[in-house]
Amino acid sequence: PLYRLIRLIWEYRPDILAIDNIYELASSEKELVKITSMLPPDLNIVQPTRLPDGSLVDLRRLAKLAGLDTGSGKLSPARTAYLTALLASMGYGSRIRFIEEKTRIVIAKSRRLKHGGMSSPRYQRRVRSAVLRAVKDVKRILDRHRLDYDLMFRKSGGGLDSAVFIVYVPRSRLNGIIKPHEDSDVRIEIQPVYSSRIVFETDASDHLNQTKPYIIVGIDPGISTGVAAVDLNGQPVFAFSRRGIDRSEVIELISRHGIPVLIATDVRPAPVFVRKLAAAMGVPVYEPPASLSVEEKRSIVEEYTRRHPELRRVTDAHVRDALAAAVKALHMHESKMRQIESYTARLGLDIDVDAVKADVIKGATIAEAVERAIHAALNDVGLRSYLVKSVRRQVESASEPQQTENEDQVSRLRMKIERLRAENIALRRRLREVD
Repeated sequence: PLYRLIRLIWEYRPDILAIDNIYELASSEKELVKITSMLPPDLNIVQPTRLPDGSLVDLRRLAKLAGLDTGSGKLSPARTAYLTALLASMGYGSRIRFIEEKTRIVIAKSRRLKHGGMSSPRYQRRVRSAVLRAVKDVKRILDRHRLDYDLMFRKSGGGLDSAVFIVYVPRSRLNGIIKPHEDSDVRIEIQPVYSSRIVFETDASDHLNQTKPYIIVGIDPGISTGVAAVDLNGQPVFAFSRRGIDRSEVIELISRHGIPVLIATDVRPAPVFVRKLAAAMGVPVYEPPASLSVEEKRSIVEEYTRRHPELRRVTDAHVRDALAAAVKALHMHESKMRQIESYTARLGLDIDVDAVKADVIKGATIAEAVERAIHAALNDVGLRSYLVKSVRRQVESASEPQQTENEDQVSRLRMKIERLRAENIALRRRLREVD
């Protein structure tokens, strides 16, 4: 039974849990995440039958390729388990990641609250002050050890109601540095961050080479973070807000939709979260000459949504602030964008104009950006005669098969195949039991 497996893993502390199909542990990702949250954080879960390119291979066939003796006849459950463990220890398969390389530190009021004769307002002030002191202590420790982190908090009169640190190291790195704690006023909880979905660690070559738009991203950080992006032609790409989202999750979501060239904020100076995000993505920060007023942000968003009716239902204040920041940053570069379009049209070169715009936004001159685009075209073996607008190039480009599948679709199909395979295995076992 599963509960016995979990106990044995904690008792013997193996390095690897090898399984020929991850969906034999549970039928859904939600259940899998729950199960893995009960396992040691340093345990590696490996599926040997899933190759790094995402393809699946029969266990017996893989064992033979590895030079292992599979015997004759049907593999027994014990033999299957043995071969699975052996193949995983030999480095075959894909490691399955549920735990992110980050840790959440939650600081909030204690669950053991006692007024001790104090009035309620006075007691609340004491607790908020205690939370603030704890946050300062944890921040000082993290800074002393030079650990990368994000800090989100909720202010209140006399201190803080709560705070969350997202520290970008595994839970094990905080051992002996910060300890869980709870007294009559405040509690400190330290938790590894578990992924909300299965992540198979694969080679970079497994990903599709997709063409994504260059985007300007507006950020409004906080307990709820607003993120909005527009492309270099002013078209909306995405806009959303999410509670408790951290920097790595924002980076993942941005990268999924486009290639960022600028991270924008509506305040001056830019928040630490925004500066760290831009540094992690290797792009500059746009901050307005002065913090945008509520009226100015409302005016920017209303004008923009009139031209893009699909965004009219955006009512979230965090999304509005993020969108205002992105649109304001775009407006500040519009004259330069028109200059680039005019210059490249005059030259008559068939180059990626958006790539030129992106380079200029990042700080290059127009001449430097055009030369880089020419260099990229000359070195792009997938495109022939990139600089010459010839009939031959047009025919060759038209004959190339159009890539219609995107990475998310491929991932979903692979997951579906593995789920169906797990169901097939389960049905076969039931048939054997009936026989």
